[in-house]
Amino acid sequence: MKTSRLYIFIILFLTLIPTIVISASTTIIHHQVFLWLENNNNETIDNIIYETHKLKTIPGIIDLNVGTVVRSERAIVDDSYHIGIHMTFESIADMKIYLQHPDHQEYLRIYVKPVLEKIRVYDFSETVP
Repeated sequence: MKTSRLYIFIILFLTLIPTIVISASTTIIHHQVFLWLENNNNETIDNIIYETHKLKTIPGIIDLNVGTVVRSERAIVDDSYHIGIHMTFESIADMKIYLQHPDHQEYLRIYVKPVLEKIRVYDFSETVP
């Protein structure tokens, strides 16, 4: 009798595993930054990209990508900026910690603000099953 109950329990448990896995989801926060520079020469752009990569050591960042604009002939594409940055975080709280982190504040003060013409930031959340 105990064996049949155990067998039924195992069968029920195994049939529920896909449901448990499917219902588990994670929220990822995407932080996108676009920079327009007053002095957009290659040396300035390369320096900002180099310094941006150093931000990867700040706690809470899952991933960080930085690069230059891809020119496009498509009217829908805004290719007027010089540098694009994309970061991901596990939570809004992690993003807020990053934004206030002394290394981020120093990066903005020393490398970005002195050459910045315009900045745009787009944040969005993604639910990942």
